[in-house]
Amino acid sequence: MKDVNIKCLKKLDISENKLPLHIGEEGITIDGVFYKNVKIIKSGEFYYIVSDKAVLTITCTAICNARCNFCYNGITFTPDSGGFIDLHNSNLERLQQFCKDAQIQIVSFSGGEPTLYPVELLKLVERFSKIIPKIRRLHTNGLNLNKTVTDGKLKVDIKDLKIS
Repeated sequence: MKDVNIKCLKKLDISENKLPLHIGEEGITIDGVFYKNVKIIKSGEFYYIVSDKAVLTITCTAICNARCNFCYNGITFTPDSGGFIDLHNSNLERLQQFCKDAQIQIVSFSGGEPTLYPVELLKLVERFSKIIPKIRRLHTNGLNLNKTVTDGKLKVDIKDLKIS
């Protein structure tokens, strides 16, 4: 058996009218690999095998305001490693559609440190809350949780982002 969160396939020998297809403990063998507790979906032009426990993790930024010695993400120590992800990127729309198709239940907002861009983070959380309304996670070092910021239109108290 192979552990899988998401596997993309260009073709599949299962009729499209049977999709989405949930595979439980009985499992299924695809291309010589045995999977169980997954669903098989089509999103766009591709087929996907998606774990029932799949979590969408959005890396919002590579920048971080801490230098934790245990951090796996060494790029977070370079301040010129980019800003927040582009909220107008068409890939986010495709990602939202995939989440709908795959019935993803959990989304995590990660980084670097996503709270360095609280207004953008709020907009991203609101956008994905429409698709994944129940469970959301924020991966943060917590240094910004007591801050209130504004961009002239929105006033954001980071600890009130309603991320559960």
